[in-house]
Amino acid sequence: MVLAIIGGTLIGLSAVWLYLSLGRVAGISGIAASALLKSRENLWPLLFIVGLGIGGWLAYALLGPRTPEALDLPQVMTYLLGGLLVG
Repeated sequence: MVLAIIGGTLIGLSAVWLYLSLGRVAGISGIAASALLKSRENLWPLLFIVGLGIGGWLAYALLGPRTPEALDLPQVMTYLLGGLLVG
């Protein structure tokens, strides 16, 4: 639970930083389109996408593989609510 709170806080701070520094909303669809389709004037969208992969790899390398735990109804509802809030 604590790791999820820390991770969510870091994602939120990153989104705020991106908005304040570049005036862009951290939406992965738009960033991916910018990284793959547009000219290479700005390198940050490509670095953002690469950073997502490196972050996942680092988490796996440092924490090891995770096994899913059995979910009960309150946890499922919490995950659904969190997904709706993020979306």
